[in-house]
Amino acid sequence: MWRKNPAEQNSEDQLQEGKGLAAPFCLELPEWALNCFIVAHIFAVTVWLLPNNPLKKVCLNLVTPYIAGMGLWQTWAVFAPDPKTWTTYVTARVTFQDGTKREWDFCRLEKLDYLTRLFKDRDRKWAESVNDNRNYRVWPDTCNYIARQFTDKQNPPVLVSLIRHWEYMKVPELKAIEGELPRRYHGKDGKMVLFTYLIEASGQTK
Repeated sequence: MWRKNPAEQNSEDQLQEGKGLAAPFCLELPEWALNCFIVAHIFAVTVWLLPNNPLKKVCLNLVTPYIAGMGLWQTWAVFAPDPKTWTTYVTARVTFQDGTKREWDFCRLEKLDYLTRLFKDRDRKWAESVNDNRNYRVWPDTCNYIARQFTDKQNPPVLVSLIRHWEYMKVPELKAIEGELPRRYHGKDGKMVLFTYLIEASGQTK
């Protein structure tokens, strides 16, 4: 008759008795620590969402590292009493070796169907970041990425320009609210070259 190895039998006995098992890692925090974290989180989010006031100015530097680090930041430029009345986006103009030019579009949700928007929102955020002057360090890599989207080795890209566009929305005249005049935009639609990047065959600057 077949009999189990004694070592196997001992292991099964230990399993049945709950012995010899490595307990899964579990970080146990005291209840007071969890409560402090919850209170601090609620405080940080509340401060971030407050309208501009002296309290927010005092506390904003304190909560910004946490909000930014956790990706919880949000802006409210589309809400009353002073919503945005203009929109801006960025495109790229690609110049090829033979002198021809083509336009390359970043992701714009208004050009996508509702289902595709669910999967492209990260691309939209990337385009918004590229359009921000504070993120000028990403412009060269962005141009290199755009150049790599064109694979004709006989006529490769030699120049990529990032173009910023702005358009003003037609809105009714806004009245003063609580004694403060809202922002008014009466400019004209336009565009400008944000950045121009020279491409080598290796994808590096000259």
